[in-house]
Amino acid sequence: MLDKFAKKEAPIQGMMGMGGGVPSRLLTLASGTTTYVDDVFSTFLYKGTGGFYGSAQTINNGIDLSGEGGLVWIKNRDSAQKHILQDTARGTGQYMSSNETSGNGSTSQRVTAFNSNGFTVGTDDDVNKSGEDHCSWTFRKCPGFFDVVTYTGNGSHRDISHSLGSEPGSIWIKRTDTSESWIVYHRSLDSGGGSGATAHFAKLELESDGAQYGGTLLWSTSGGGEDHTSTTFHVSGHGSVNSSGGTYVAYLFAHNDGSFGEDSDEAVIKCDSYTGSGSSETTVDLGFEPQWVLIKGTDQVDWALYDNMRGVPVGDGDKELRVNQSSAETNENRISFYSQGFRLQNAAAPTNTSGQEYIYIAIRRPHKPPEAGTEVFAANLLSASNNGIQNVWTPGFVPDALFVKKHETSDDMRVAARMTGKKGFLVTNGNNAEPGGSTDYYHFDDPTNTIHQTYIGGGSDGTINYAFKRAPGFFDVVAYNGSNSAQNITHNLGVKPALIICKRRNSTGNWQVYADVPAGGATKYMMLDDTGIFNTNSNRWNNTEPTATQFTVGTYSDVNTSGGTYLAYLFGNLDGICKIGEYAGTGNDITIDCGFNPRFIMIKVSTNSGNGWYIVDYVRGINAGNDPWIRFNQSNAQITNTDIVDPTSGGFIVQAGGGGRVNDADGRKYLYMAIA
Repeated sequence: MLDKFAKKEAPIQGMMGMGGGVPSRLLTLASGTTTYVDDVFSTFLYKGTGGFYGSAQTINNGIDLSGEGGLVWIKNRDSAQKHILQDTARGTGQYMSSNETSGNGSTSQRVTAFNSNGFTVGTDDDVNKSGEDHCSWTFRKCPGFFDVVTYTGNGSHRDISHSLGSEPGSIWIKRTDTSESWIVYHRSLDSGGGSGATAHFAKLELESDGAQYGGTLLWSTSGGGEDHTSTTFHVSGHGSVNSSGGTYVAYLFAHNDGSFGEDSDEAVIKCDSYTGSGSSETTVDLGFEPQWVLIKGTDQVDWALYDNMRGVPVGDGDKELRVNQSSAETNENRISFYSQGFRLQNAAAPTNTSGQEYIYIAIRRPHKPPEAGTEVFAANLLSASNNGIQNVWTPGFVPDALFVKKHETSDDMRVAARMTGKKGFLVTNGNNAEPGGSTDYYHFDDPTNTIHQTYIGGGSDGTINYAFKRAPGFFDVVAYNGSNSAQNITHNLGVKPALIICKRRNSTGNWQVYADVPAGGATKYMMLDDTGIFNTNSNRWNNTEPTATQFTVGTYSDVNTSGGTYLAYLFGNLDGICKIGEYAGTGNDITIDCGFNPRFIMIKVSTNSGNGWYIVDYVRGINAGNDPWIRFNQSNAQITNTDIVDPTSGGFIVQAGGGGRVNDADGRKYLYMAIA
């Protein structure tokens, strides 16, 4: 049987798009393989190495620009440097800035190469200022997502061909041979209510905070041209979009084209609008969780840009850049992302003034299924760190959650998540709330693939670190607010969770655990910070089994009370990567078949009488002899003189001498999780 998240050929015959007809990507698909947003878009953070005595650097973000073409957009986060936009159609020698009206600028030290897995930047401060943080957004040309078109104007109404494969949701046009405003079409701007001479009447300017306006008919069909279609877009003869002899570049963004993802039926980009409410927690439903959102009020407000790599943490300051300004990144509290869209945090003018109309472009978060455990899980030992000194670790992927514990002496195990930002962590061996305050602890928004952590407390001991990446079928993180009534919480795991671990963030509360094993289920719970076994209770999970899209919480305060804020970690069974199950103790060696060689094993007794949540891992050793183990529920230093498991090529052996910890002879049940 084909695994739900295995790569497979997309069925071209009979597939229907979200708006009817064959999805645009499938019309041009040559290889028959599935395309994910991961293949066509990347937000990549990096530290500058340039300057007069500096060096160029190559950014490997996995996007094929040399073969497919596209756009690279770069902004220095720390300094007032201009936005730099360079595309494969104009080449590496030319750039433009979203915050300027100038035409093509000549360059040799900005983006110097478009590569098969990213791009290279030179030494210019705009893209590679030494020691400063930069952000890049890469848009690959792909039907249903994005296209780049260059053309020479003729001064008359005309249709210009494109390869987007669907009607554009937004079009940005910039004259390149001379100074001229960026002209922005968006499907949600005022259009007179239909087709014909009044359609697509209004426009915005990318370099300006100005309101939408009509004036000259830039987009209209008057003059015998056609409306925007899946193969052409229409411009008038106005100089800003089509002056005779002028040269232009157009960036086209699709809208809600359902031709991506596992079953080639998901949209990865949406161009739409909302009306500001002026109140907190206003929700904009996209139908997917975004990783990148650009917002502009149709009145006089700046273009505000947010992404999940720089950070849009729940309940903490998000990182905002203004597309029409060269200013450095600022720390605001305007927006947060959730499983089906984004929430507006307050009444700030750039995003949520009461009665203000806003347009947006939103791009789905990465959701490509993993092919190996090393893509989504890693462990490492870091050397000692004194309080306030950053330790750096590169796990080999962009992590979404981090578990940290001093393993040589007694200390808490701390859990941090990208979703809650630098200031939040929870303790697995206690019921503590997040610490709050102004201290930054875990720096998820530092250059990609790297975690900078400020370990609390100092001391001379190193730490064991576990990094997890959100991925379909394997792992998801969900932040939600309590309601004091049973509620369904939407998630993006894509399969029924086999393990759910919930914790209240803004107050004390025990960790609540659901497990999809015979001894567990929706009527039972355990606690991660406790040695107790499964207990029966209806107000944890409301006696409702989770599904591939949601889980249910009851009215217990540790999972759902009015005013409470919560975080849930969800794990799934994924062939070759993660196995969650149950076995009965026998007092003899027990072989557990995982289908892979585990690099992480957690075991917890779940019936008869309690004991701890035991953890072994590959960096401290899963050995044929004694295994160093720590526990989620205790702060104790690791124990190194006990043999509880032995490795096998396809799983592990629970040792006969494991006793009540992992293998009591009385038949009590044990919950386990193994990760490749």
